[in-house]
Amino acid sequence: MCVVTSCEDNSDKPPLLYNDPCEKVMPTPDSLKYFAVYDKPIIYSPVNPNSLIFYSDERVEIEWELPKGLWNSELQIIELDKPYECFDYEKFHLLNNLPSVGYGNQFIHYHQLSQYNGPIIDSVFVAYRIRTADIGNPQKYSLWTDVRTFAIAPLLNLKKEVITVSYNFNFTTEESNEFYYSSVLKMDNYKLFEISNENNLNFDKIQFIRPVKFETNFVTKYETNRNPFSRIMIGFDEDFEYNKEFYPFEVFADVYPGSYEESPVSGTLYSTNTGNFLSEMNDYDLKVAYKLEDVPGKQHQIIIDLTYEVFSDY
Repeated sequence: MCVVTSCEDNSDKPPLLYNDPCEKVMPTPDSLKYFAVYDKPIIYSPVNPNSLIFYSDERVEIEWELPKGLWNSELQIIELDKPYECFDYEKFHLLNNLPSVGYGNQFIHYHQLSQYNGPIIDSVFVAYRIRTADIGNPQKYSLWTDVRTFAIAPLLNLKKEVITVSYNFNFTTEESNEFYYSSVLKMDNYKLFEISNENNLNFDKIQFIRPVKFETNFVTKYETNRNPFSRIMIGFDEDFEYNKEFYPFEVFADVYPGSYEESPVSGTLYSTNTGNFLSEMNDYDLKVAYKLEDVPGKQHQIIIDLTYEVFSDY
């Protein structure tokens, strides 16, 4: 197979070096040099390399795409107590490569700080790089991507406040998707800016927000006092890649109320403790998908109570 630069015989030439500016400071050892055969992966998340700040409870998603026809890659990550610089470059040469989860040529790595010994009190600086690999030939690779970085700051440095927000949905039921959910409701024009104003929060200072409790109140019921819905799903982000036949938006919580269960009915939150909902609540309104047990065309009312932890930089 041809190498990136040419199809000549390279046996008498030095191995192709990774073209990183830090090579001049901490060059790659000869034992780790190789000829690059494949194109480099394309990293598309996080979207703003080298200028991102996450917080200590967050799970950071690193996502990349391999060249078509290839299904293997290698990832290297280092954690530092100061911003990455060229003198840290040699740390990559000492690492074992990390496994990652992929489907086809789409890959993802979930990076979260261990807080086994308690919450972090100082910022951690993360640097990483990725290369394409051949699952059938472990000696064939691409060049490494440019080193990317992000910082993880401690939540302890932020002011924490707890608020409960009520979302009131008064609607006529529909049956537009009779299999997995019946229809979708949307709380228009009630994003984080409006929520912060109503709860005396400084919108510009909010750095991190997450739901910690979810309750549903069924204001209207059957004449027999039975709940009219067998499932309620909630979420913000509608621009997601999952099968929308099953999920009309990215679901972060749901509830399966019992037929005669009294309100409020507590729901289940999914991994919200590791997520920062700041961008989602800035960009999207809350949405509710319901599975209807009643006949369509009836008037119903649901109140969703969401309790949030809000962390602000005061």
